[in-house]
Amino acid sequence: MKSAEHSNEITAIPHLLQLLDLAGCIVTIDALGTQKSIAQDITTAKADYVLALKGNHETAFEEVRTCLDDWVTTWSKLNRRLTALLRPNDVTTS
Repeated sequence: MKSAEHSNEITAIPHLLQLLDLAGCIVTIDALGTQKSIAQDITTAKADYVLALKGNHETAFEEVRTCLDDWVTTWSKLNRRLTALLRPNDVTTS
């Protein structure tokens, strides 16, 4: 889908989401698409989402970092920084 002239991804994503049947799907979007309105559009379409969260979303970033501090580990290998989210076996989901 080509965005309109003088437009960008942030304005094009909602239009794209309206064209798709997202019910029951998981939508992934890069950091540029991490917008409250886009997340709302996805949940309105009865879908779930995974959105990138960068440090420029300071409040949300710090809230997530605080929640995940005990479960995240970072290491370097072959000149790359790797991060993993660890989930303890005793965590139950509902």
